[in-house]
Amino acid sequence: MPVSRYIRSHPLVSQRLNASLVRRCAVAARNSEEVEQLDAFVARLPELQALLQALPLAFVNPELGRHALWIDATTQQPTLLNWGRWSLEPVGAAWPVGICDGDRKDMLPRLEKALLGSAQERPGLQGICLQSAKLAALAYALEKACQRQQFDEALVLAERVLNAF
Repeated sequence: MPVSRYIRSHPLVSQRLNASLVRRCAVAARNSEEVEQLDAFVARLPELQALLQALPLAFVNPELGRHALWIDATTQQPTLLNWGRWSLEPVGAAWPVGICDGDRKDMLPRLEKALLGSAQERPGLQGICLQSAKLAALAYALEKACQRQQFDEALVLAERVLNAF
């Protein structure tokens, strides 16, 4: 399926992450500073959306885990077993950024090495701005937190996005 056909029927994170979704986080704001921070994020949202739209796309599989990979004993080639919920997103999206309650590890420091390694296999990734890929990871996590109504986490992620700009 051509990419243009896919993105016509599947909104990317740059489209799903919008002002009304983010403004819902205000219910979890503990003070006026957090509300102002959300306002600052919403003000920069068009800039973030443009940055995300400029990134090349990559496959995202939310069910990727150690039990989803099989390595052939003879060739040592890995095979991903479950592709049921795949999507296309900007490079960096779905990269683990850690959750504010600490139950997932922040892997953003390892993103640069992964991008460099991937660029050897996919020349279109050469020259990708690391900061843009990090913003894609944070924006993706923020959108997921908002969708799950994990507003405390979303507030932390909105701050991280602003700081990453």
